[in-house]
Amino acid sequence: MDHNLNQLSWQNTTDQQQIITLIKNGKVIAGASDTVLGLLANTTAVGHAALNNIKGRAEKSYIVLIADKSKLVHFIPGPLLAPVQKLIEHCWPGPLTLILKAHVGLPAYLKSHDGTIALRVPNHAGLLGVLQHFDGLFSTSANKSGMPVAERVEDLDLLIAKEVACIVVDETTKTHVSTPSTIIDCSSENLRVIREGAYSIKELELISDVNHMN
Repeated sequence: MDHNLNQLSWQNTTDQQQIITLIKNGKVIAGASDTVLGLLANTTAVGHAALNNIKGRAEKSYIVLIADKSKLVHFIPGPLLAPVQKLIEHCWPGPLTLILKAHVGLPAYLKSHDGTIALRVPNHAGLLGVLQHFDGLFSTSANKSGMPVAERVEDLDLLIAKEVACIVVDETTKTHVSTPSTIIDCSSENLRVIREGAYSIKELELISDVNHMN
């Protein structure tokens, strides 16, 4: 890791305030979390454009991280189907991303082309502390589009490292996570698996009382 890069800690309260300020100013940060090493940006047009510039893509929507389920009202209409409520109660915070129908009035950059939004509550104390200051944050893997994802902060692509405002590390753990979140499309009555990751589909079927996810 280049020691000239701005490296901060999730566990340091002064660093957390700096992270919040950087994101509010439209910057992108890279950091460890409860899934793969990721990039974070504010859920604004500026934040979205900054992420697209770093990732080298524009056609795909990003996952939005929220602090807790009370933030859902900013992004989706209610009520939720019973199986989806069960998944939220049992799996958040945690490595489960749910695709839901978005509010009609949300800006286009927050939604996919079919009017849905992907939401998750991470199981990471430092990141949750930062998220308390936002309705949500864009999240995506810390790599150029089509390139491999680094498993450790030390292995972050130098091109990515030089384009982010800071790199945030965990001081309290030496472990790293290389498994992404599981993604379930809950935008219709038939729950559909988009990606199997940290949560197994069998486990989610038991939690949600859904006999079979497509």
